[in-house]
Amino acid sequence: MESFDLKTAGSLLPSMDGNDTTKKLIDAIKFYESLLNNDSKKHLINYALKTRLSENAKIRLSKEYDSIENLIKDMQDNFITKKSANTLFNQLHHSKQSHQSINDYGQEIEQLLSDLTLAQADVFLLENDPVTVTDIIKETITLKKDARPVYVKRYRLPYSQKAEIDKQILKMLADGIIEETKSSWSSPILLVPKKSTPGNSRVRAVIDYRLVNKNLEDYRFPLPNITEILDSLSGAFYFTHLDFSQGYYQVELEPSCRKYTAFTTSKSQYQMTRLPMGMKTSPSAFSRVMTIAMSGLNYDSCLYI
Repeated sequence: MESFDLKTAGSLLPSMDGNDTTKKLIDAIKFYESLLNNDSKKHLINYALKTRLSENAKIRLSKEYDSIENLIKDMQDNFITKKSANTLFNQLHHSKQSHQSINDYGQEIEQLLSDLTLAQADVFLLENDPVTVTDIIKETITLKKDARPVYVKRYRLPYSQKAEIDKQILKMLADGIIEETKSSWSSPILLVPKKSTPGNSRVRAVIDYRLVNKNLEDYRFPLPNITEILDSLSGAFYFTHLDFSQGYYQVELEPSCRKYTAFTTSKSQYQMTRLPMGMKTSPSAFSRVMTIAMSGLNYDSCLYI
């Protein structure tokens, strides 16, 4: 094979998603390179950069490369861990047993943590990145037997808020969090203050589902118990915390249930494609997703609050 073939490239090159697939992508690039002439290798470089890397990964690489060797070297340096997560765990465990401080490992432990973070760069969300969705489960919404469609007129909001609402709606559409619809259900939208640092006030577009909630069956799944969580921390030595970015919006909603989440703006009517904030069933639904996602790890290696 002398020339670059788009169909072949698409089947050979996996999208980068964590450390394992990054290695597979590098191996696939090396293999495909061996089949191409020099001109076609340039197409391979461009194809890999544009279609097989996440936006987070692209930030850590150059926009152009004059050779595949340089591209692969940068990918190895930026995304492949030099040591494994087991090495890190063993070192931390040893420091605990010998009552050493983590500081005794100095640059070595710091570099290892940095390598592990870079290798899993795709799980970290930058401000304008799209919110990804899990394939663990699609959540449902169940109505009471006597439920009737709820249609509430739009709230009259200050004109000064219109541009912000339009901006957030466009972002949610682009991320696939909402979609246009024609539903007999509709709840009003409004802006509420968001937790933010001083001098950086922000607002969030939310839907008032209070009347819809009265028509929903309760979703029963236990939420995390704070007493059990605190008890499970006994004897723990090292701690860190991770915060989901718009966690509800990472859970897909079953298409047949989406009409109940509909809301209307001055421009159109939309419905949620993801787990809606403000709906009474969402906390328990999200807790179930997290329990499934962390099966075997919860109350052992990690905790969900």
